[in-house]
Amino acid sequence: MRAEIPLRHGFTVSAGSFSEWERWFALELEFQEAAAQADQFAEQLLANPDLDPEKVKQAAQIIFTARSVKNDDGKLFTRLAALDLRKEDQQLRRDQFEEMKAAKEAAERKAEEARKSLKDRKAAGGLSDESLELIERTLGML
Repeated sequence: MRAEIPLRHGFTVSAGSFSEWERWFALELEFQEAAAQADQFAEQLLANPDLDPEKVKQAAQIIFTARSVKNDDGKLFTRLAALDLRKEDQQLRRDQFEEMKAAKEAAERKAEEARKSLKDRKAAGGLSDESLELIERTLGML
């Protein structure tokens, strides 16, 4: 048997759906309040120019997480922890990408310097065309 609750605007909703929404809405209000408190805390800390902005963000996140744990929302805590892990993973990947990019650029610069050096030696008469071609073929520069 399904109990229906008529609403002002001409549609109905089941008691179970309404109850579920009510729980969600209460939790949403808690999230908003916790986020507002964390934001206020961050603003107050940022007013101090000696503080590192990244540490301020971390402190605000700790407050938000602590509030979630206090409200016994294990799912939220788990999601926040997973989000933090994803952020760390993304930062690690960005760092690895930047290192690979820097290594590639250094290798390209080194190869260009080697080409220039070979061409300079050839122009100065130090290398014959055949020697230059052999060196370039050996190094895979052709």
